[in-house]
Amino acid sequence: MGLVSRPIAVLLAGIVIISTLRIALRSLLSPLKYIPGPWYSHFTHYVLKYHVVMGRRIFYVDDLHRKYGDIVRLSPGEVSVVSVDGHRKIYSVSSRCTKHEWYLKFGGHPYPGLFTMTDHQEHAQRRKIFARAFSKSQLRVQWEDTIRAIAKKAVQRMADDLKENGKADVLKWWTFMTSDISGELMFGESWDMLGKGQKNEFIRSVAIYIQSSGLMAELPLIKTVGRLIPHPWCRTAFRGWDYVLDYASRAVENSKKRTQMGERNIFGTILAGAEKGEILTEFDIKNEAGNFTVAATDTTAVTLSYLIYAVLSRPKLRAAIEAEVSTLPDNFTDADVETLPLLNATISETSRLFAAAQGAFPRRAPPGGLDLEGYMIPENTTVSAQSYTMHRKEDLFPNALEFNPERWFAESNMSSDAKAVVSPFGSGSRICIGIHCTFIEAAAPRKRTVPADGPQADQVNASVDAPSRRQTVAPSPSQVPGGFTDGQFPEGGPMHFGEAFNFDTTQSEFEAMFRSPRPPDSPAVSALETESLNMSMASAPNTGYSAGANPQFMGLSSDMDPLLVRHYRFNDMDMYGFKELAIHSVQESPIPCQFLISQQSLFSRRREEAGLSKGQEDSLREELHKVIPLDVGRRLVRLFYQFIYPKWPIFSASHPLDPESEPLCLVAATYAISLPFAVHDDKLSVDVAYDRPPYAELSRIIENSLAYEMHSPTLAIVQALLLLVLRPSSDPMVADAASRWDLLGRLVSCATTLGLHLDPSRWSMASWQISHRRRLSFIVYATDKWLACGLGRPPMIHEDDWLVTTLGYDDFSDSSLDAPAQNHLMNFSAITRTLALTLSKLYVGILSGDHERTLDIAQPLLHELRNISSDDNSTSFTENGLGQLYVQLIIGRAKLRPWLAETTATEYHSHDPSRSLRAIREDMKTCIVGMSAIIRSLSPDTAGGFWAPWNQFMFSSVCFTLMTMAVTSADFEEASGWIADLESTRKLLRLKVVSFPFLRLGLLRIDALFWRGIENVLQLKPHVADAFKAAESERP
Repeated sequence: MGLVSRPIAVLLAGIVIISTLRIALRSLLSPLKYIPGPWYSHFTHYVLKYHVVMGRRIFYVDDLHRKYGDIVRLSPGEVSVVSVDGHRKIYSVSSRCTKHEWYLKFGGHPYPGLFTMTDHQEHAQRRKIFARAFSKSQLRVQWEDTIRAIAKKAVQRMADDLKENGKADVLKWWTFMTSDISGELMFGESWDMLGKGQKNEFIRSVAIYIQSSGLMAELPLIKTVGRLIPHPWCRTAFRGWDYVLDYASRAVENSKKRTQMGERNIFGTILAGAEKGEILTEFDIKNEAGNFTVAATDTTAVTLSYLIYAVLSRPKLRAAIEAEVSTLPDNFTDADVETLPLLNATISETSRLFAAAQGAFPRRAPPGGLDLEGYMIPENTTVSAQSYTMHRKEDLFPNALEFNPERWFAESNMSSDAKAVVSPFGSGSRICIGIHCTFIEAAAPRKRTVPADGPQADQVNASVDAPSRRQTVAPSPSQVPGGFTDGQFPEGGPMHFGEAFNFDTTQSEFEAMFRSPRPPDSPAVSALETESLNMSMASAPNTGYSAGANPQFMGLSSDMDPLLVRHYRFNDMDMYGFKELAIHSVQESPIPCQFLISQQSLFSRRREEAGLSKGQEDSLREELHKVIPLDVGRRLVRLFYQFIYPKWPIFSASHPLDPESEPLCLVAATYAISLPFAVHDDKLSVDVAYDRPPYAELSRIIENSLAYEMHSPTLAIVQALLLLVLRPSSDPMVADAASRWDLLGRLVSCATTLGLHLDPSRWSMASWQISHRRRLSFIVYATDKWLACGLGRPPMIHEDDWLVTTLGYDDFSDSSLDAPAQNHLMNFSAITRTLALTLSKLYVGILSGDHERTLDIAQPLLHELRNISSDDNSTSFTENGLGQLYVQLIIGRAKLRPWLAETTATEYHSHDPSRSLRAIREDMKTCIVGMSAIIRSLSPDTAGGFWAPWNQFMFSSVCFTLMTMAVTSADFEEASGWIADLESTRKLLRLKVVSFPFLRLGLLRIDALFWRGIENVLQLKPHVADAFKAAESERP
């Protein structure tokens, strides 16, 4: 025996040693080794699996993030991140991450369906088939009455239960309601559980199957063993999919028969579409029917129960919602409910804190890897951003554990980042397809949900039997302090949910057919199409309108009243078509937003009257190719993306500029603004070295093309006009103010025609389109403010009319900009906002002589300006640093204005020394010294890129402000000091002007005063005139 046992012992020891070495080596060589996390996450996944099986994963991961930060290594091959940027990279529509194969394991069968497909393209095709039936407009037209009737029946059963037993098990009745609704809508046959008051055998089996699915996904061996155990529970748990598929087969056959008899059901609609050529095999249909049956169970009921608790345990909130609901008409519709801000905010807050789906939605890192929080994540690594932690981040949701519906009000200014991470239905292209159905269920209030009299009039016995251990879905609402915490629910009426909740939220996305509610106008991102009356849309959301279709915004005061148009019978794409027109609704509440979509044929007659034709456009394209050959043009486009695009990202990375297909005016404008950078291209630096830049030819082509395109403008025309406004004059000594201001007017007019003055964050469109529109909107806004300030004109854009006045990091999701470029634009956005406030508050005639009020307004603006962080990048620091100092200069000039407007500058008496005239002039000196330092720091190595046209006015302002300070000096010494600074700045400009032509205008204008003779131009006080003479005598 000894001879046998020794080799076995050696073999076992060798296996242990080799396994240990392999694990250690894999840990040392793993690219994930630098990511923070517990030490054991480098070696094993069993600790994580333990918490998953015990139903505590979200709390375990949440604790790790609180300890280690926004990115944590959970196991050797899994990483969790809870930053806004990480969430976007993993789940946005543009994300390259794929859905994890875990979902297929969770399904308990090897047949991929809509919820479990990992391939993007296959999923998009399958989702397109189902999207039409689940669109909000389709659900409203076809099913709103049905949902309302079943919801009304559920509320009545709760009232009966309350009257009979003194308490109501709301979880039970909500579960029955959602199950009855799903059966009726899906297959045309309700379970009638509300009528029977109990679950049927099939629904009980589905519940057991769902509970066991998560366990089987994590421990596959249990499924193999469990299927062999001849116990009824085991047969249900481990062979549950067989039962589901059997029911689904019968339900599909019944839905076909009901459809043939003229009865409605969603699956019948889907089957009809499949028969028209959409590829679905018979097994695919049964498989999807089974998936939808399982998905449409109790998750909405869970969230509704928490919603009821959240309201009834806060009497003030309950009273406010009852008052709001009482304003609805007796025959109110779902569209009417969308106008109730408090109710919708309460649903949104419940979705944030108590949604049934708050776990990780695992994804696979794409080929080439993924950059998360500065760490390179290799491809195929499991990545996720769990909702439970994202929804409770204090930097996104102040007092995050407080139940506070008011945070969702428009006036609360919740950040776009915070809205983006609230994902009770999943995120991106894999967002729950049943989102609209869920919200209609959740937001179907009754005028009174409990009896108005009797001993239970003020109590619905619906409190939680508090569980003995930590909840998996969400903490008990009683543990969460609320914004309406003015009292506790009466002791005599415990809120009975039936049992403690313990749903493993790692299952959540699969079950998310009827998840917790979401704001009514939160769009489901899906592949959409319509074939309505000549107004076709492309099949994918990122392709926009078809060629030739022209959208123009319909404002609230338009003849076709948008409040009336919102009642049109829009199709599943929210379109209503006429012969050559269609109306596209992108938002229904709180204010309807609609576009009038026209065919190009409607504009042809007006173009003919103007002497324009499509043939002329074709000839212009040929002419452009002669002026700038296509290969040269492509190089210029690359230069545009290298030097101009990082500062002015007017295009989308998913739809880059194509010089062969874009409108001529946009292509030619891109060429014109990029030509000065030809020296940076190896080929162009030689090709154009001896040629005069063809600006005249390009300008003529642009004007002729714009004349044609302006009759039916598109975003491409906005982009073209932006480039024309932004392009510096080819002659740096000419301001070209009138022409540029005229172009700005056309730009603002075109932008408002296309609805760019509105915030599209909640519009029904793809996320990349929302980001792109927001960037364009802000760039138009910023261009107006900076140019208006430089030219001394009132801005064309008014704050009340323009809703996108700042940028958020979400607005770069489709831009391909790196982090430094994004930071630069974020700081520029903040500086622009302060400039806009300065122009609107300080540069108004009523303040021209009011010292006190001017200072009261100016000080907060200066404080806000100084709190803007500086960029790390040297080039960005120069540009944004100049912008900050320039805005400070403009504020300082406004502070000085009440004194300078007087015939004699007198000291202003104030109890605060910092508000004295002397202190203000000292602040001006500090500001000008800073701007002069920036001029001195200009170097072709760091500042040789693109400079907007208003920069020449900023540098010119330095010299003229110095002249103003000298002329208004109180004595000879002060005047001499300002004159010395002016001379130093003029000398500095002469040294830099060769490398930076935009300095030439300011130098020319200030030199003109000296050329003419200072005393011949200005009326000077004797001591100021003496100071100028003294300075002149000291010149060599």
